[in-house]
Amino acid sequence: MNVLKISQPHKSILAQVLAILLPIPIILYTNTKNIIALGLLIAVAIGFLIFKYRLEKYVLLFALLLVPFSVELEVLTGLKVALPAEPLVGILATATCFNILFGDPKLRKILRSPLMIVTLVYVGIMLCISTVSTMPIPSFKFSLVNISYLLGFFILPVILMNEKRLHYKDIIVVLAVSFGCLTIYTSCNYVILGNIADVSAIVPQPFYKDHTIHSATLSLIAPLLILAPKYIKGRWSWLLCIVGVAAFTTMVIAGSRAAWMGFLAAIGLGVMVYFKAKIWHLMMIIIVALGLGISFWNDIEEHFFTNTMDSSAFDSSVEEQVKSLSNVTSDVSNLERLNRWKCAIRMFKDKPMTGYGPGTYQFQFIPFQLSYETTPISVFSPYGYKDGTGGTAHSEYLLALSEMGIFGGLAVVLLMFGVVFVTVQQAPSVSHKKWLWIALTIGIGSFIVHGFLNNFLNSAGFGIIFWMLLSILESNRKGQVA
Repeated sequence: MNVLKISQPHKSILAQVLAILLPIPIILYTNTKNIIALGLLIAVAIGFLIFKYRLEKYVLLFALLLVPFSVELEVLTGLKVALPAEPLVGILATATCFNILFGDPKLRKILRSPLMIVTLVYVGIMLCISTVSTMPIPSFKFSLVNISYLLGFFILPVILMNEKRLHYKDIIVVLAVSFGCLTIYTSCNYVILGNIADVSAIVPQPFYKDHTIHSATLSLIAPLLILAPKYIKGRWSWLLCIVGVAAFTTMVIAGSRAAWMGFLAAIGLGVMVYFKAKIWHLMMIIIVALGLGISFWNDIEEHFFTNTMDSSAFDSSVEEQVKSLSNVTSDVSNLERLNRWKCAIRMFKDKPMTGYGPGTYQFQFIPFQLSYETTPISVFSPYGYKDGTGGTAHSEYLLALSEMGIFGGLAVVLLMFGVVFVTVQQAPSVSHKKWLWIALTIGIGSFIVHGFLNNFLNSAGFGIIFWMLLSILESNRKGQVA
Protein backbone atom coordinates (compact mmCIF):
# COMPACT_ATOMS: atom_id res chain seq x y z
CA MET A 1 0.00 0.00 0.00
CA ASN A 2 1.41 3.37 -1.01
CA VAL A 3 1.13 5.42 2.15
CA LEU A 4 2.01 8.70 0.47
CA LYS A 5 -1.13 8.59 -1.61
CA ILE A 6 -4.41 9.18 0.21
CA SER A 7 -7.10 6.87 -1.07
CA GLN A 8 -10.69 8.06 -1.42
CA PRO A 9 -11.85 6.42 1.83
CA HIS A 10 -8.96 8.06 3.67
CA LYS A 11 -9.81 11.44 2.15
CA SER A 12 -13.35 11.07 3.39
CA ILE A 13 -12.19 10.19 6.88
CA LEU A 14 -9.71 13.06 6.96
CA ALA A 15 -12.39 15.51 5.83
CA GLN A 16 -14.70 14.33 8.62
CA VAL A 17 -11.93 14.63 11.20
CA LEU A 18 -11.14 18.19 10.09
CA ALA A 19 -14.82 19.10 10.13
CA ILE A 20 -15.05 17.90 13.71
CA LEU A 21 -11.88 19.66 14.85
CA LEU A 22 -12.62 23.09 13.35
CA PRO A 23 -15.30 24.04 15.94
CA ILE A 24 -12.95 23.22 18.86
CA PRO A 25 -12.17 26.85 19.85
CA ILE A 26 -15.88 27.72 19.96
CA ILE A 27 -16.78 24.63 21.99
CA LEU A 28 -13.95 25.27 24.45
CA TYR A 29 -15.08 28.84 24.88
CA THR A 30 -18.73 27.98 25.48
CA ASN A 31 -18.44 24.87 27.67
CA THR A 32 -15.25 23.58 29.28
CA LYS A 33 -17.03 20.36 30.30
CA ASN A 34 -16.67 19.18 26.72
CA ILE A 35 -12.91 18.91 27.08
CA ILE A 36 -13.06 15.12 27.50
CA ALA A 37 -14.93 14.67 24.22
CA LEU A 38 -12.57 17.13 22.58
CA GLY A 39 -9.59 15.16 23.85
CA LEU A 40 -10.98 12.01 22.24
CA LEU A 41 -11.58 13.82 18.96
CA ILE A 42 -8.04 15.20 18.94
CA ALA A 43 -6.71 11.71 19.66
CA VAL A 44 -8.65 10.41 16.64
CA ALA A 45 -7.26 13.12 14.39
CA ILE A 46 -3.65 12.64 15.53
CA GLY A 47 -4.09 8.86 15.38
CA PHE A 48 -5.14 9.14 11.74
CA LEU A 49 -2.10 11.24 10.87
CA ILE A 50 0.20 8.78 12.63
CA PHE A 51 -1.35 5.94 10.64
CA LYS A 52 -1.24 7.91 7.40
CA TYR A 53 2.48 8.72 7.66
CA ARG A 54 3.45 5.38 9.26
CA LEU A 55 4.78 6.96 12.43
CA GLU A 56 3.40 4.31 14.80
CA LYS A 57 6.80 2.86 15.70
CA TYR A 58 8.27 6.18 16.79
CA VAL A 59 5.23 7.29 18.80
CA LEU A 60 5.02 3.84 20.42
CA LEU A 61 8.66 3.84 21.52
CA PHE A 62 8.41 7.46 22.65
CA ALA A 63 5.36 6.59 24.76
CA LEU A 64 7.12 3.53 26.19
CA LEU A 65 10.09 5.72 27.13
CA LEU A 66 7.87 8.14 29.06
CA VAL A 67 5.46 5.68 30.70
CA PRO A 68 7.55 5.13 33.87
CA PHE A 69 7.78 8.89 34.35
CA SER A 70 4.08 9.65 34.13
CA VAL A 71 2.48 11.59 36.96
CA GLU A 72 -1.20 11.49 37.88
CA LEU A 73 -2.61 15.03 37.87
CA GLU A 74 -6.09 16.44 38.27
CA VAL A 75 -6.90 18.22 35.00
CA LEU A 76 -10.55 18.89 35.81
CA THR A 77 -12.55 18.68 39.03
CA GLY A 78 -12.64 14.98 39.90
CA LEU A 79 -10.81 13.91 36.72
CA LYS A 80 -7.27 12.61 37.17
CA VAL A 81 -5.07 11.77 34.19
CA ALA A 82 -1.63 10.13 34.12
CA LEU A 83 0.47 12.55 32.07
CA PRO A 84 1.93 12.07 29.54
CA ALA A 85 1.07 8.34 29.40
CA GLU A 86 -2.73 8.35 29.04
CA PRO A 87 -2.98 10.92 26.19
CA LEU A 88 -0.33 8.96 24.27
CA VAL A 89 -2.22 5.73 25.00
CA GLY A 90 -5.39 7.25 23.51
CA ILE A 91 -3.56 8.38 20.38
CA LEU A 92 -1.93 4.98 19.87
CA ALA A 93 -5.25 3.21 20.43
CA THR A 94 -6.89 5.22 17.65
CA ALA A 95 -3.90 4.61 15.36
CA THR A 96 -4.35 0.89 16.04
CA CYS A 97 -8.01 1.06 15.05
CA PHE A 98 -7.04 2.71 11.75
CA ASN A 99 -4.48 -0.04 11.16
CA ILE A 100 -7.06 -2.75 11.76
CA LEU A 101 -9.71 -1.10 9.59
CA PHE A 102 -7.58 0.24 6.73
CA GLY A 103 -4.24 -1.57 6.96
CA ASP A 104 -3.13 -4.73 5.19
CA PRO A 105 -6.09 -7.18 5.43
CA LYS A 106 -3.64 -10.09 5.83
CA LEU A 107 -2.56 -8.72 9.19
CA ARG A 108 -6.07 -9.18 10.57
CA LYS A 109 -5.14 -12.85 10.88
CA ILE A 110 -3.33 -11.97 14.08
CA LEU A 111 -6.71 -11.36 15.69
CA ARG A 112 -7.47 -15.06 15.24
CA SER A 113 -4.51 -16.39 17.22
CA PRO A 114 -5.37 -18.26 20.47
CA LEU A 115 -3.77 -15.68 22.74
CA MET A 116 -5.45 -12.82 20.90
CA ILE A 117 -8.84 -14.55 21.09
CA VAL A 118 -8.72 -15.03 24.88
CA THR A 119 -7.64 -11.40 25.24
CA LEU A 120 -10.57 -10.20 23.10
CA VAL A 121 -12.92 -12.40 25.13
CA TYR A 122 -11.63 -10.71 28.29
CA VAL A 123 -12.25 -7.17 27.01
CA GLY A 124 -15.55 -8.21 25.41
CA ILE A 125 -16.86 -9.42 28.76
CA MET A 126 -15.57 -6.22 30.39
CA LEU A 127 -17.59 -4.12 27.94
CA CYS A 128 -20.73 -6.25 28.26
CA ILE A 129 -20.66 -6.12 32.06
CA SER A 130 -20.20 -2.34 31.92
CA THR A 131 -23.70 -2.04 30.41
CA VAL A 132 -25.25 -3.50 33.58
CA SER A 133 -22.80 -1.95 36.04
CA THR A 134 -23.99 -0.38 39.28
CA MET A 135 -21.90 2.65 38.21
CA PRO A 136 -22.00 2.73 34.37
CA ILE A 137 -19.90 5.85 33.78
CA PRO A 138 -16.88 4.77 35.91
CA SER A 139 -17.18 1.26 34.41
CA PHE A 140 -17.12 2.47 30.81
CA LYS A 141 -14.24 4.84 31.58
CA PHE A 142 -12.34 1.98 33.24
CA SER A 143 -13.05 -0.33 30.28
CA LEU A 144 -12.05 2.30 27.72
CA VAL A 145 -8.72 2.93 29.45
CA ASN A 146 -7.89 -0.77 29.70
CA ILE A 147 -8.92 -1.47 26.11
CA SER A 148 -6.70 1.43 25.04
CA TYR A 149 -3.74 -0.19 26.81
CA LEU A 150 -4.44 -3.42 24.95
CA LEU A 151 -4.88 -1.75 21.55
CA GLY A 152 -1.86 0.52 21.77
CA PHE A 153 0.63 -1.78 23.48
CA PHE A 154 -0.43 -5.30 22.53
CA ILE A 155 -2.22 -5.33 19.18
CA LEU A 156 -0.29 -2.42 17.61
CA PRO A 157 3.21 -3.79 18.43
CA VAL A 158 2.17 -7.21 17.09
CA ILE A 159 1.04 -5.55 13.84
CA LEU A 160 4.27 -3.56 13.56
CA MET A 161 6.50 -6.55 14.32
CA ASN A 162 4.68 -8.65 11.75
CA GLU A 163 5.15 -5.90 9.17
CA LYS A 164 8.88 -5.83 10.08
CA ARG A 165 8.55 -2.15 11.03
CA LEU A 166 9.42 -2.85 14.67
CA HIS A 167 11.81 -5.33 16.29
CA TYR A 168 11.49 -6.64 19.82
CA LYS A 169 15.06 -5.45 20.48
CA ASP A 170 13.88 -1.86 19.97
CA ILE A 171 11.37 -2.35 22.77
CA ILE A 172 13.93 -3.90 25.12
CA VAL A 173 16.47 -1.12 24.56
CA VAL A 174 13.86 1.58 25.24
CA LEU A 175 12.77 -0.25 28.41
CA ALA A 176 16.41 -0.40 29.52
CA VAL A 177 16.92 3.34 29.00
CA SER A 178 13.67 4.27 30.69
CA PHE A 179 13.95 2.03 33.74
CA GLY A 180 17.69 2.62 33.95
CA CYS A 181 16.95 6.31 34.49
CA LEU A 182 14.19 5.46 36.98
CA THR A 183 16.55 3.18 38.90
CA ILE A 184 19.11 6.00 39.15
CA TYR A 185 16.33 8.28 40.45
CA THR A 186 15.19 5.79 43.12
CA SER A 187 18.80 5.04 44.12
CA CYS A 188 19.45 8.75 44.67
CA ASN A 189 16.33 8.93 46.83
CA TYR A 190 17.58 6.02 48.94
CA VAL A 191 20.89 7.84 49.44
CA ILE A 192 19.21 11.14 50.29
CA LEU A 193 16.41 9.80 52.50
CA GLY A 194 18.42 7.21 54.39
CA ASN A 195 16.91 4.17 56.14
CA ILE A 196 15.59 1.76 53.52
CA ALA A 197 12.83 0.25 55.67
CA ASP A 198 11.33 3.69 56.30
CA VAL A 199 11.49 5.16 52.81
CA SER A 200 11.04 2.27 50.34
CA ALA A 201 7.33 3.09 49.96
CA ILE A 202 8.00 6.66 48.83
CA VAL A 203 11.25 6.55 46.82
CA PRO A 204 9.51 5.82 43.47
CA GLN A 205 7.12 8.76 43.90
CA PRO A 206 5.76 10.71 42.11
CA PHE A 207 6.10 8.24 39.21
CA TYR A 208 4.89 5.12 41.04
CA LYS A 209 2.54 5.38 44.01
CA ASP A 210 4.48 2.97 46.21
CA HIS A 211 7.11 0.24 46.29
CA THR A 212 4.65 -2.59 45.57
CA ILE A 213 3.65 -1.52 42.05
CA HIS A 214 7.20 -0.31 41.38
CA SER A 215 8.63 -3.70 42.38
CA ALA A 216 5.99 -5.57 40.39
CA THR A 217 6.93 -3.59 37.28
CA LEU A 218 10.65 -4.21 37.82
CA SER A 219 9.96 -7.95 38.12
CA LEU A 220 8.45 -7.81 34.61
CA ILE A 221 11.46 -6.29 32.89
CA ALA A 222 14.43 -7.46 35.00
CA PRO A 223 14.57 -10.98 33.43
CA LEU A 224 14.53 -9.54 29.89
CA LEU A 225 17.46 -7.27 30.66
CA ILE A 226 19.51 -9.68 32.80
CA LEU A 227 19.34 -12.40 30.12
CA ALA A 228 19.89 -9.98 27.21
CA PRO A 229 23.47 -11.20 26.45
CA LYS A 230 22.00 -14.66 25.84
CA TYR A 231 19.72 -13.57 22.98
CA ILE A 232 21.17 -10.26 21.76
CA LYS A 233 24.57 -10.28 20.08
CA GLY A 234 27.10 -7.53 20.73
CA ARG A 235 29.00 -6.20 23.72
CA TRP A 236 26.39 -3.53 24.31
CA SER A 237 23.98 -6.24 25.43
CA TRP A 238 25.99 -6.38 28.68
CA LEU A 239 24.88 -2.81 29.36
CA LEU A 240 21.30 -4.10 29.27
CA CYS A 241 22.33 -6.84 31.69
CA ILE A 242 23.81 -4.29 34.11
CA VAL A 243 20.58 -2.26 34.03
CA GLY A 244 18.65 -5.49 34.64
CA VAL A 245 20.77 -6.38 37.67
CA ALA A 246 20.26 -2.85 39.03
CA ALA A 247 16.49 -3.17 38.50
CA PHE A 248 16.46 -6.57 40.21
CA THR A 249 18.48 -5.21 43.15
CA THR A 250 16.05 -2.31 43.51
CA MET A 251 13.16 -4.77 43.52
CA VAL A 252 14.75 -6.78 46.33
CA ILE A 253 15.66 -3.70 48.39
CA ALA A 254 12.15 -2.25 48.05
CA GLY A 255 10.83 -5.05 50.24
CA SER A 256 7.70 -6.04 48.31
CA ARG A 257 7.08 -9.60 49.48
CA ALA A 258 4.51 -10.26 46.75
CA ALA A 259 7.05 -9.29 44.07
CA TRP A 260 9.66 -11.61 45.59
CA MET A 261 7.20 -14.48 45.75
CA GLY A 262 6.01 -13.97 42.17
CA PHE A 263 9.55 -13.72 40.84
CA LEU A 264 10.75 -16.89 42.59
CA ALA A 265 7.73 -18.88 41.43
CA ALA A 266 8.22 -17.61 37.86
CA ILE A 267 11.84 -18.81 37.88
CA GLY A 268 10.42 -22.30 38.35
CA LEU A 269 8.27 -21.77 35.26
CA GLY A 270 11.37 -20.56 33.41
CA VAL A 271 13.20 -23.76 34.38
CA MET A 272 10.34 -25.78 32.89
CA VAL A 273 10.69 -23.84 29.63
CA TYR A 274 14.46 -24.39 29.66
CA PHE A 275 13.97 -28.17 29.86
CA LYS A 276 11.11 -28.04 27.33
CA ALA A 277 8.58 -29.49 29.75
CA LYS A 278 5.03 -30.11 28.57
CA ILE A 279 1.92 -28.45 29.92
CA TRP A 280 0.85 -31.71 31.58
CA HIS A 281 4.07 -31.64 33.61
CA LEU A 282 2.99 -28.28 35.02
CA MET A 283 -0.48 -29.63 35.76
CA MET A 284 1.06 -32.58 37.60
CA ILE A 285 3.21 -30.26 39.70
CA ILE A 286 0.14 -28.20 40.63
CA ILE A 287 -1.87 -31.33 41.51
CA VAL A 288 0.97 -32.74 43.66
CA ALA A 289 1.40 -29.36 45.41
CA LEU A 290 -2.34 -29.20 46.14
CA GLY A 291 -2.26 -32.78 47.40
CA LEU A 292 0.61 -32.05 49.76
CA GLY A 293 -1.13 -28.89 50.95
CA ILE A 294 -4.30 -30.82 51.79
CA SER A 295 -2.33 -33.62 53.48
CA PHE A 296 -0.41 -31.27 55.75
CA TRP A 297 -3.14 -28.65 56.15
CA ASN A 298 -3.32 -28.95 59.94
CA ASP A 299 0.41 -28.22 60.27
CA ILE A 300 0.18 -25.37 57.77
CA GLU A 301 -2.81 -23.85 59.58
CA GLU A 302 -1.00 -24.06 62.92
CA HIS A 303 1.99 -22.26 61.39
CA PHE A 304 -0.28 -19.49 60.07
CA PHE A 305 -1.72 -18.79 63.51
CA THR A 306 1.54 -19.08 65.47
CA ASN A 307 3.77 -17.06 63.15
CA THR A 308 4.61 -13.68 64.73
CA MET A 309 6.99 -12.28 62.11
CA ASP A 310 5.86 -8.75 61.19
CA SER A 311 6.75 -7.15 57.85
CA SER A 312 6.39 -3.66 59.34
CA ALA A 313 8.88 -4.31 62.13
CA PHE A 314 11.76 -1.83 62.22
CA ASP A 315 14.89 -3.10 60.42
CA SER A 316 13.31 -6.48 59.66
CA SER A 317 15.62 -8.66 57.54
CA VAL A 318 14.78 -10.17 54.17
CA GLU A 319 14.33 -13.55 55.87
CA GLU A 320 11.88 -12.05 58.39
CA GLN A 321 10.02 -10.26 55.59
CA VAL A 322 9.59 -13.55 53.72
CA LYS A 323 8.49 -15.44 56.85
CA SER A 324 5.93 -12.72 57.62
CA LEU A 325 3.99 -13.76 54.51
CA SER A 326 2.23 -16.43 56.56
CA ASN A 327 1.47 -14.26 59.60
CA VAL A 328 -2.32 -13.88 59.61
CA THR A 329 -2.71 -12.85 63.25
CA SER A 330 -0.66 -9.68 63.76
CA ASP A 331 0.83 -8.52 60.44
CA VAL A 332 -1.35 -5.53 59.53
CA SER A 333 -0.55 -5.71 55.82
CA ASN A 334 -1.61 -9.37 55.64
CA LEU A 335 -4.74 -8.78 57.70
CA GLU A 336 -5.82 -5.89 55.47
CA ARG A 337 -5.23 -8.04 52.40
CA LEU A 338 -7.46 -10.74 53.91
CA ASN A 339 -10.07 -8.07 54.65
CA ARG A 340 -10.09 -6.95 51.00
CA TRP A 341 -10.26 -10.55 49.76
CA LYS A 342 -13.24 -11.32 51.99
CA CYS A 343 -15.00 -8.16 50.78
CA ALA A 344 -14.44 -9.23 47.17
CA ILE A 345 -15.88 -12.68 47.89
CA ARG A 346 -18.94 -11.15 49.58
CA MET A 347 -19.47 -8.83 46.62
CA PHE A 348 -19.26 -11.80 44.27
CA LYS A 349 -21.80 -13.73 46.34
CA ASP A 350 -24.12 -10.71 46.26
CA LYS A 351 -23.90 -10.39 42.44
CA PRO A 352 -22.44 -13.67 41.15
CA MET A 353 -23.41 -13.27 37.49
CA THR A 354 -22.44 -9.66 36.71
CA GLY A 355 -20.52 -8.33 39.70
CA TYR A 356 -20.73 -4.65 40.54
CA GLY A 357 -19.13 -3.42 37.32
CA PRO A 358 -15.54 -2.88 36.10
CA GLY A 359 -13.65 -0.30 38.13
CA THR A 360 -16.22 -0.12 40.95
CA TYR A 361 -14.60 -2.16 43.73
CA GLN A 362 -13.04 0.85 45.46
CA PHE A 363 -16.46 2.55 45.62
CA GLN A 364 -18.55 -0.48 46.57
CA PHE A 365 -16.49 -2.67 48.93
CA ILE A 366 -16.67 -0.48 52.04
CA PRO A 367 -20.13 -1.67 53.24
CA PHE A 368 -18.93 -5.27 52.89
CA GLN A 369 -16.27 -4.81 55.57
CA LEU A 370 -16.97 -6.38 58.96
CA SER A 371 -15.92 -4.31 61.96
CA TYR A 372 -13.89 -7.13 63.54
CA GLU A 373 -11.96 -7.67 60.29
CA THR A 374 -10.88 -4.06 59.75
CA THR A 375 -7.33 -2.94 60.52
CA PRO A 376 -5.56 0.36 61.30
CA ILE A 377 -5.02 0.83 57.55
CA SER A 378 -8.59 -0.03 56.48
CA VAL A 379 -10.39 2.48 54.27
CA PHE A 380 -13.88 3.81 55.11
CA SER A 381 -14.25 6.27 52.24
CA PRO A 382 -13.29 5.93 48.57
CA TYR A 383 -12.03 9.52 48.61
CA GLY A 384 -9.16 11.18 50.45
CA TYR A 385 -7.59 8.07 51.96
CA LYS A 386 -4.05 8.16 53.34
CA ASP A 387 -1.14 7.13 51.09
CA GLY A 388 -0.32 3.45 51.42
CA THR A 389 -3.87 2.50 52.45
CA GLY A 390 -5.61 2.61 49.07
CA GLY A 391 -5.78 -0.07 46.43
CA THR A 392 -8.66 -2.35 45.62
CA ALA A 393 -9.06 -6.13 46.08
CA HIS A 394 -5.32 -6.94 46.20
CA SER A 395 -5.93 -9.79 43.76
CA GLU A 396 -6.48 -9.69 40.00
CA TYR A 397 -8.65 -12.80 40.21
CA LEU A 398 -10.88 -11.81 43.13
CA LEU A 399 -11.16 -8.28 41.72
CA ALA A 400 -12.51 -9.70 38.46
CA LEU A 401 -15.02 -11.87 40.35
CA SER A 402 -16.30 -8.97 42.43
CA GLU A 403 -16.52 -6.52 39.52
CA MET A 404 -17.47 -8.78 36.59
CA GLY A 405 -18.98 -11.85 38.20
CA ILE A 406 -18.30 -15.46 37.27
CA PHE A 407 -17.77 -14.66 33.57
CA GLY A 408 -15.20 -11.97 34.30
CA GLY A 409 -13.39 -14.21 36.76
CA LEU A 410 -13.25 -17.05 34.23
CA ALA A 411 -12.05 -14.62 31.53
CA VAL A 412 -9.08 -13.50 33.66
CA VAL A 413 -8.20 -17.12 34.53
CA LEU A 414 -8.51 -18.05 30.84
CA LEU A 415 -6.21 -15.17 29.87
CA MET A 416 -3.56 -16.15 32.41
CA PHE A 417 -3.83 -19.85 31.57
CA GLY A 418 -3.58 -18.96 27.87
CA VAL A 419 -0.31 -17.13 28.50
CA VAL A 420 1.13 -20.04 30.52
CA PHE A 421 -0.03 -22.53 27.89
CA VAL A 422 1.64 -20.59 25.08
CA THR A 423 4.94 -20.15 26.98
CA VAL A 424 5.22 -23.81 27.99
CA GLN A 425 3.67 -25.51 24.95
CA GLN A 426 5.52 -23.39 22.37
CA ALA A 427 8.93 -23.62 24.07
CA PRO A 428 10.23 -26.56 21.95
CA SER A 429 9.28 -24.84 18.69
CA VAL A 430 11.14 -21.60 19.51
CA SER A 431 14.42 -23.21 20.59
CA HIS A 432 16.36 -20.72 18.44
CA LYS A 433 14.99 -17.99 20.74
CA LYS A 434 15.16 -20.06 23.92
CA TRP A 435 16.60 -17.42 26.23
CA LEU A 436 14.25 -14.69 25.02
CA TRP A 437 11.38 -17.11 25.65
CA ILE A 438 12.69 -17.94 29.15
CA ALA A 439 13.06 -14.24 29.99
CA LEU A 440 9.49 -13.52 28.84
CA THR A 441 8.21 -16.54 30.77
CA ILE A 442 9.82 -15.38 34.03
CA GLY A 443 8.71 -11.76 33.59
CA ILE A 444 5.10 -12.45 32.63
CA GLY A 445 4.91 -15.46 34.97
CA SER A 446 5.90 -13.29 37.92
CA PHE A 447 2.78 -11.19 37.30
CA ILE A 448 0.52 -14.24 37.00
CA VAL A 449 1.64 -15.39 40.47
CA HIS A 450 1.79 -11.83 41.83
CA GLY A 451 -1.80 -11.41 40.64
CA PHE A 452 -2.98 -13.58 43.53
CA LEU A 453 -1.71 -10.97 45.99
CA ASN A 454 -2.07 -7.62 44.20
CA ASN A 455 -3.82 -6.04 41.21
CA PHE A 456 -1.97 -3.57 38.99
CA LEU A 457 -3.15 -4.44 35.48
CA ASN A 458 -5.32 -1.31 35.25
CA SER A 459 -2.43 1.01 36.22
CA ALA A 460 -0.67 2.68 33.30
CA GLY A 461 2.86 2.23 34.67
CA PHE A 462 2.38 -1.52 35.03
CA GLY A 463 -0.37 -2.50 32.59
CA ILE A 464 1.36 -0.97 29.57
CA ILE A 465 4.59 -2.87 30.27
CA PHE A 466 2.66 -6.13 30.74
CA TRP A 467 0.82 -5.83 27.41
CA MET A 468 4.07 -4.83 25.71
CA LEU A 469 5.81 -8.00 26.88
CA LEU A 470 2.79 -10.02 25.81
CA SER A 471 3.13 -8.52 22.32
CA ILE A 472 6.75 -9.75 22.13
CA LEU A 473 5.59 -13.21 23.22
CA GLU A 474 2.81 -13.26 20.63
CA SER A 475 5.05 -12.02 17.80
CA ASN A 476 7.75 -14.61 18.42
CA ARG A 477 5.63 -17.71 18.81
CA LYS A 478 5.55 -20.39 16.11
CA GLY A 479 2.89 -19.91 13.45
CA GLN A 480 2.62 -16.15 13.81
CA VAL A 481 2.07 -14.13 10.64
CA ALA A 482 5.44 -13.32 9.06
